Amino acid sequence: MVTSVDAAEGRLVAGLSDGVLVFDAVSAQAPRLVGAHSGSYAAREVIIASPERVYVAADADGLLSLGLADPARPVLRADWRPPFSVSAVGLDGRGGDPARGGHVFAAAAGVAVVLDLLAAGTPTPAPTETGTPTATATPGWTATVFAPALVHGSAQLR
Repeated sequence: MVTSVDAAEGRLVAGLSDGVLVFDAVSAQAPRLVGAHSGSYAAREVIIASPERVYVAADADGLLSLGLADPARPVLRADWRPPFSVSAVGLDGRGGDPARGGHVFAAAAGVAVVLDLLAAGTPTPAPTETGTPTATATPGWTATVFAPALVHGSAQLR
């Protein structure tokens, strides 16, 4: 079952209940399946950060970073596995590129700001984390989790 989809720069990525499919979508009328990354995770949301990187909100498996240098063979580049399900992922205007100051945001029990240092080819180990670590992360990633409702007592729209 398809659970999410994103398209950019001639590429279409579909999140499934058991992985991700990658399509060549240069021809929008006839996308062509070129690769897949299967797993036991449910891809609740996918977002294409660049022609070579896709982020996956992978439910109980956390946040995954898939490398698409070879779209026929997507590979797991990094992961962030909090003790709760990740339901959504987003990028700031810099496409999650830490070389340009970009961040990846993940939604779960709170909101996490995840910096994927591998996206810019930064060597590991990662710099010291800026917040309280609440999950394991692949070397090269750093994460800060904040829960607005816990910080302010309640979350309200004004």
